[in-house]
Amino acid sequence: MQGSVYDQRHNGDRLNRKVVRNWRGYPDDFSSDHRLIKFRITISAQSPMFSRSWKLGDFSIFRRSLEEMMTSPLKSWCARILKGEVEQFHASFGKALNKSHPVQLCKASLCKANWWNKEAEKLKREVKVSSSRFRKNRSEGNFSLLVAAKRGFSKLIRKQKRKEWANFCEEADRPNKK
Repeated sequence: MQGSVYDQRHNGDRLNRKVVRNWRGYPDDFSSDHRLIKFRITISAQSPMFSRSWKLGDFSIFRRSLEEMMTSPLKSWCARILKGEVEQFHASFGKALNKSHPVQLCKASLCKANWWNKEAEKLKREVKVSSSRFRKNRSEGNFSLLVAAKRGFSKLIRKQKRKEWANFCEEADRPNKK
């Protein structure tokens, strides 16, 4: 398409993580002055995160493994011997830790829910309390309280998500600040 200029600005902090590729304009007539533009947006994947579960590990296994790997005390020492001992201790410590507290892959989240706030937390707690009350005593009053709590929570979440989406779109339309 000669004479057409595509605005390929990447605005906003959150949009900078995205890469827009393969822009293509189609000259087909859509009964307006607008033309169809197709493109591909790719988002780079986060590198996997690993962590140890300190609660699920067994420190007695760690202690036994470390004691098995440790050498007897030194009778004489110098800087070279101490350096070797430190490296050996570091390796032994790592092996014992891997036996007792294995490294596990963490669940990756795509992004933080910017719409979640204290009010949403409060309403979620109200839903849980109302649900618990209704399970214990299935009365009409407890049921209506549960329905009202769920409705209020859903309404707030919907409102917050729409507000966050509007902010995201507004940020995308703003020119870069430099």
